[in-house]
Amino acid sequence: MIHVLNEMKEDQLDLKYHNPPAIGGGKNICWASLRPGKKAINVIGGDACCDCNSEFSRAIAAAGIGPVRHISACPSFEEFCLLGDSSYNILIKADVQPIAEYIKKTLGIPYCYAPHYYGLDSISQNYCRLEAFLDVKLPTAAYREEAEKSINFYCRQLGAISLAVGEAANAHPFELARALVAYGFNVPYIFSDEAGEDDQEHIAWLAARRPQTRIFLNSQYGLETFPAQKLKVDLAIGLNGEAFGAGFKTIQSIARLPYGYEGAVCLLREMTKVMNNPHLWARL
Repeated sequence: MIHVLNEMKEDQLDLKYHNPPAIGGGKNICWASLRPGKKAINVIGGDACCDCNSEFSRAIAAAGIGPVRHISACPSFEEFCLLGDSSYNILIKADVQPIAEYIKKTLGIPYCYAPHYYGLDSISQNYCRLEAFLDVKLPTAAYREEAEKSINFYCRQLGAISLAVGEAANAHPFELARALVAYGFNVPYIFSDEAGEDDQEHIAWLAARRPQTRIFLNSQYGLETFPAQKLKVDLAIGLNGEAFGAGFKTIQSIARLPYGYEGAVCLLREMTKVMNNPHLWARL
């Protein structure tokens, strides 16, 4: 098992699943204005890029479904109301599941949970899950092949760097750490206060292949312990990771990267850009 700092007491680490807070009344009123309609898709939860030129939107369109809509791309309340003119919801962040459940209950729009992941195998599993949900075949094989070539290129550029992954980078630090290890990088430190049910597979994978990985809490305890031990990495992904060690090159957030294989490529590209600029930090 990935070991936590020896001096950490059991009650200081809670890796149990936490149910997200209930939806507030304002959100209920807002979503209640929607009305179900055409065979379109909403992406809810997170800020992943799913515009008309994205890999995800192109794959969906090729399967005869669409358009793909995202609440962050709605410039007005009228545009927001078009979200109800849809037949499917894709949930990419677990903590807004109550919203997806509310829409399903009130509007009858079903949803599929397919998180914003960065490992090629995890992305492939997401697409398989979406194919079953939508009952279509999504033409994504070429996207994966292209992504593999690009990722191999950036991995050669980056070399054997070490990274710290903070949960502020995205909602799935364990999957992100797994992806980076699978790409050949060293991830000795992860910063996270909790792990959900969908994190357990990635924790088990890391435990089998990278048992020396250490988990720090996003708390005063971790804030004091990490620098005290003079632990260093080449790059921190996530603001929380950066906060634990001055001088880290940093990518503060990756929440707005594209959904799918192109998101993984964009991540490696930005890692290369940051590593090649000694004064650069990025918020994507």
